[in-house]
Amino acid sequence: MRSTYNVNDCNRVINLKLVLNLTRRSLLIQRITVFIRKIMSVMSNHRWGTADDACRHLNVDVKTLQTWRRAGYLKQGTHWRSTQSNGSETVIYQLQWSKEEMEYWRSHDANIISEAA
Repeated sequence: MRSTYNVNDCNRVINLKLVLNLTRRSLLIQRITVFIRKIMSVMSNHRWGTADDACRHLNVDVKTLQTWRRAGYLKQGTHWRSTQSNGSETVIYQLQWSKEEMEYWRSHDANIISEAA
């Protein structure tokens, strides 16, 4: 059994460790990239729109949309956001999530029909 190692042996071991670390990092980066692509795909299917867009998408009028917002059926930050443009406030809606939320409440809560009507 050899008790001493020459410089070439040490360099081979170091290079092997570097290759293993790079391989692990590369695999991690690949996994992260796949995850980000999946998230981006999901997010691209969920667009935001104006109150008029939301009314058409949900098949309701503006007053009904405002009532649902005030009643808390549509949550700020998730279903709607307020933005500033040209000095005036505009409310935008996450169309798909708002639709899913309203379908849920329509099927579970009779009050939404009478409140919004």
